[in-house]
Amino acid sequence: MNQDPNQLTFLEHLDELRSRLIRSLACVLVTGIGAFVFKEELFELYKRPLLPLLEKNPNLLVVLSPIEPFLVYIKISAVTGIFIGLPFLLRELWAFLVPALSRDEKRASLPFLLAGTLCFMGGVLFCYFLVLPAALTVLHGLLPPAVHASYSMALFFNFITAMLLAFGLAFDLPVLMVLLAKLGILHPAWLARYRQYVVVGLFVLAAMVTPPDPFTQVAMALPLWLLFEIGLVISRLVIVASPVPPPTVAAPKVEENHESH
Repeated sequence: MNQDPNQLTFLEHLDELRSRLIRSLACVLVTGIGAFVFKEELFELYKRPLLPLLEKNPNLLVVLSPIEPFLVYIKISAVTGIFIGLPFLLRELWAFLVPALSRDEKRASLPFLLAGTLCFMGGVLFCYFLVLPAALTVLHGLLPPAVHASYSMALFFNFITAMLLAFGLAFDLPVLMVLLAKLGILHPAWLARYRQYVVVGLFVLAAMVTPPDPFTQVAMALPLWLLFEIGLVISRLVIVASPVPPPTVAAPKVEENHESH
């Protein structure tokens, strides 16, 4: 007879976590090995944002060590394996968290999980098809005429992966805002009240996670601003929140008038 997940002890929860982690790693290993079979085709996909520059200079990508291509293929296979196995990984995460949630929390959490995944994928696709080709062209155009550019295969892959991850996480901003509002941690009225400071913070964040060129920074900051406004509207629509308490004001002192008898 299977034990009720809600009645598991702390050590039994750790054992369940270990089992799910092992299954998740096995899934990534299997999908990663399968992806390694198509390593060259996958690298062509990663190289696609660089095609406008490669058409002008086919020798733009170089390797700096004999083992560099192999290491890049391993990384590509691992990233692709995680991407392909993402539905199974999310299922394992959900199955581990469900016993700790109430019925209402289960109904509320699943939409956030699905919406977060879709928004992340939207950010990755936005970066891959729109931002990266333009950003690489702009950055390459900043080179002085006397400088000959050659990009390391490994460094190029790291740059592409970091940009895709940054935009994917950035596009989860509305989901995070709605979740925090739903939990009563961050009220949308507070965000609206301090909108100008939040927007400045978004531009600073975009400057920190993107290359130091204005085009890429604006290409992330403007979508972040738009996503913030979308998250603000959705937060107001989907939550039933108590009104924001007014700023605390010191209560006036009541002077007692003692009547003389």
